[in-house]
Amino acid sequence: MRKQHIFHVMRNEWIRTLKTPVQVVMMLIVPFLAIMFTIWGLCYVTANAAKYKAEVVCRNEEELQAAKDLTDAYPDISPVLGGNFEERISQGKIDAAVVILDDHLEIVYDSTIITSSQAIKDCSDLSFELVFRLEGKQLYDDMKEFMPEKQIIDLSSDEDKLDHNIQQFGGVIGMLIFLLMSSNAMSLSSRSITGEKERKTFDTLVLCPTRLSDILMGKTLVIMSQILLSGLVAVGSAILAENIWNQKAWSTVVKVTKGNLSWLLAVLILIVTVMMVMTAIYTLIASAFAEAKKSSLFSSAGMAVISFAAVVPTFVDAKWTSYVPVINWTPMILSICKNKTDFVPLLISFCIGLIMFLLSIAFSSALWERNAE
Repeated sequence: MRKQHIFHVMRNEWIRTLKTPVQVVMMLIVPFLAIMFTIWGLCYVTANAAKYKAEVVCRNEEELQAAKDLTDAYPDISPVLGGNFEERISQGKIDAAVVILDDHLEIVYDSTIITSSQAIKDCSDLSFELVFRLEGKQLYDDMKEFMPEKQIIDLSSDEDKLDHNIQQFGGVIGMLIFLLMSSNAMSLSSRSITGEKERKTFDTLVLCPTRLSDILMGKTLVIMSQILLSGLVAVGSAILAENIWNQKAWSTVVKVTKGNLSWLLAVLILIVTVMMVMTAIYTLIASAFAEAKKSSLFSSAGMAVISFAAVVPTFVDAKWTSYVPVINWTPMILSICKNKTDFVPLLISFCIGLIMFLLSIAFSSALWERNAE
């Protein structure tokens, strides 16, 4: 009988949610679009970070010819004759310029441009060669004969680059996923739990034959299921976006995992753990207040804490981060992508989330019973 009451509450809550188009959009469409757009933006910035445009600003044809001879090895640097290079930099047409003067060379750039670091490095190398070339052909030839040939060797493997990619963006994507899940949890708990008191319908619930704790449990289970659904949509969108816009990293993950599908279970445990933590926090906050405004204030603080927790491993390199719910997002995703999934920390964090959820239900039920009195 008790299960039937809980199921009845859950069915009514779902019907009410599906009748609210805004809630459906927040639960399904917003996570998809937000994650897809964010990953596209991150991949776009990363892919273009090493691309730039630079110029060698010459004063006469002789300097122009000398610069042309050298810029063949620097396809992103073009020699030009005069012109207002400062205006071109400020307008974003070029990232840096090597300016030839009487007794020295100047490298002019704008440090706010994201690609300026690579441009400065190449302009510096070119300037070193250009100084000798402008001093005379013989001196330049002697310098080339004396100086050893330069070779650039990248020691990082595909796995190393994948590690860097996850460390750099994993926390950001996790933070966004949790922010979207939190916004849904805050909205649902405020409408479903605090709303009963604000709409003056709580007294009606007291008179129902169903126990208040069963009503609260039914509402909480619906909140959990909807948070879980939005989280799965967000994670699925992240996987799809990586496959579309970061194919190199995705192919590395596929190669490393070698078809091992245990990562699906690991990701599911991560999301379910986050779901329980969020439900615990927002259910307790919603049960403690009779007004949505006060509830939203504390819920917003909870949203900020949960979202920030996802990026903690970016600043803290410690083993304990793998055992704490929400905080363990980046370490676990990193281990999954390296095919070294450790389920012990995952299960410990799951148990912590479960304990938080059960304690929240107990305290929330006590608050409802006290209000009923």
